[in-house]
Amino acid sequence: MPVARDRAQEPLQADAYELYGLLPGEFTAARNTLAATLKADGETARAAAVKALRKPGMAAWVVNTMVRSMDERLGQLFDLGAQLREAQDELDGAQLRALATSRRRLVGAVVQEGRSLCRSLGQPVSEAVATQVEGTLQAAMADADAEAAVLGGLLVEPLLVIGMGPVDLSGAVAIEGAVGTRSGTKHRGAPLSAVVEPTGSAEQVSARLLADAREEAAEAERKLRRATEAHTKASKRAGKLQAQALRVRSQVEELRRQAFELEHDLEQVERALVTAESEQEGAEVERDRADEEATIARAEVERLRRRRRS
Repeated sequence: MPVARDRAQEPLQADAYELYGLLPGEFTAARNTLAATLKADGETARAAAVKALRKPGMAAWVVNTMVRSMDERLGQLFDLGAQLREAQDELDGAQLRALATSRRRLVGAVVQEGRSLCRSLGQPVSEAVATQVEGTLQAAMADADAEAAVLGGLLVEPLLVIGMGPVDLSGAVAIEGAVGTRSGTKHRGAPLSAVVEPTGSAEQVSARLLADAREEAAEAERKLRRATEAHTKASKRAGKLQAQALRVRSQVEELRRQAFELEHDLEQVERALVTAESEQEGAEVERDRADEEATIARAEVERLRRRRRS
């Protein structure tokens, strides 16, 4: 993406642009080397400014790399952002909804291309970093000043949209006030898969985006119907299972009641058994005593009989 710079007048910005185009692992050494060279050449102020340049965070580096290598894609993105801001200013709800749908899809596609680009440079991008990159691009689409800051290619921190106010750029750019501009507003890169390219007249763009949004809405309605049918079936099945659970619970309660009664009967039988066993033991003692007495009586009878004979 062409970026307006007068490097003869802005040597520090030119230095920074070169440094922030390096791989993350190369930045610190290159910055320190450049600062030492400038200092040796007598450019102490410029050397100090270079030395003070902060190493970009990973998300900022990804966006800076995309600015340098994906000008057509970012051109599409920021053209759409300008249309979104215009629709918001005009309070055009229908167009705003259509453009917002296209923004979501376009940003997602561009971020994936950026991740592929960084992967080819040996710098894989995590999901967390990709989320920050997406937030930065959305901020640039929502705010013209944020767009200019991104186009400068000197981010050190990701950007974030908060509410409806301007994007906070404090501390996000390596050199305060250093921005870039696009040389044009229309870009003709190869179309992104499943993304409406915002080219043509405003009416044509709006019509295509509105048709795209309507198709997404129709698909959402179809998904809703399928989900509603699935919910209805699940509700019926849940109702049947609840009724079955109620019946089983009732049966369990009846079995518990019967078990309680049987336990009560068992306790009574066990108490009666204890009494019967005690009575049995007493009867056995009485029987043994009676048997002993009978034996003694029989012996006495026999003794008297023998005595009488003699």
